[in-house]
Formats: sequence, C-alpha cells, structure tokens
Amino acid sequence: MNLSHEKELTAAGHTVRLVRLIGTETGLDKDPLVLCYLMPGEWEALREACRALDCPTFYLAAVEPLDWRAELSPWPDGEDFRGLGEGFYQLLMNVMLPSVFREMAAEPLIIINAGYSLAGLFALWSLYRTPLFDGVICASGSLWYPGFDGYMRSETVPPDLCAAYFSIGDRECRTRHPRMSRNEAVMAEAASIMRAAEVTTVFEKNRGGHFDDPAGRLAKGIRWMLTEGFLF
Repeated sequence: MNLSHEKELTAAGHTVRLVRLIGTETGLDKDPLVLCYLMPGEWEALREACRALDCPTFYLAAVEPLDWRAELSPWPDGEDFRGLGEGFYQLLMNVMLPSVFREMAAEPLIIINAGYSLAGLFALWSLYRTPLFDGVICASGSLWYPGFDGYMRSETVPPDLCAAYFSIGDRECRTRHPRMSRNEAVMAEAASIMRAAEVTTVFEKNRGGHFDDPAGRLAKGIRWMLTEGFLF
C-alpha cells in the first residue's frame, strides 16, 4: 500500500490530516473516505497500521480535537466532560468536511465515521445527527458514557446507514470503574440495535485491555468496512 496526496489542512483552528492510501482497487468511481478523530501523534500509527493490513484504496482524514474530553462528549458530565460535542459537530459539518471535499475535488460516494475510545462515542453519536455517513467504526468506544444507552434506544438509526463495526478488548470489562465495567454490554446492545435496523454489523473482541493497540484495532475496522461491510 502506497501513499498519495498527503495534506495537512487547518479548519477552525483544528488540524485535519488527509492522505490517499493506495491499495487494491475497489472498482468505485470515487474512493471511500474514512473520517476519524485522533490525538496528536496517533496519525502515523494509524496510517502505518492500515498499510500493514493492505487495506483497499481509500482516503483517510484525521481530525485532531483541541480538547479531547470536551469536544467529543455529547453532553456535560462533571468537570472533565464539558459536553461541547454539538459545537464540534457543527464545525465538522460546516467547515472541516467541506475543506476535505474541496481537497478531494469531489464528495465521496461512501463516507465512514470512525473513532476509538471517546472518539468512538462521538463517531456513533454524530451519525445519528446526519444521513451523511454510510458506515461507522466504533472501536472500544466509550459507550458507558452516562445516558448514552438511553439515547441509542430513543433515536432512529439513519435509514441510509449500511455498515457498522464494533470492537472491544476482552479484558476491558475487568475494571473497578463501575461505568467502564459495563461497556461491553452496552457495545453489544449498540450492535443489536444496528442489526435490528438491518445494518450489516459485526461486533468482535480483541485480546487485551483498553489501551492495547488502538491504531491496529481501528485499522482492522477500516479493513473490514472496505472489504466486507460494503459490496463493491
């Protein structure tokens, strides 16, 4: 897998990194776009993990939040999670993605929303807000977040959503943190909700805890999405 057209954009004060990863052809007229949310320093690891798995050709766009806990939390929960997700979502839709589309010279046919940990929560939450996304990757997503299980039950899965990928480490529930200990159960419920909505869905377990190989787990989700989640 080779790299092409690697760019660094600035949108609303946020860094957006865009690269075309060239692998096997999908047969589509336009390459799929995977949108994800990363901390500084995670970009290279995810890019290399996708190359190692020889993913099909796609664009990878990584947005770096300025404040991870504030911008990726959908509503407030204590002092740490300020619930600025709505503002970040509006910037994403109105400023960041248009910048990415301009750089690509066209809006892609398939857009996949992806994230790990709190970014996985944001990726799943934000897809309920728009019909734009065709797939979602929620790797070790923080679905334990207070009120999120109820939110999923009350919302309607977008009718155009085609594929959903969930994964979690098999040791993640072995924690004394009362919220995080139930995350596997909430992830399983999220997968069940997607299947009930006739979305092609997989929920798999990886070996290890929450902090083991985030880039590799995201890359596995991307590869599944591009090889099995959609019928190219």
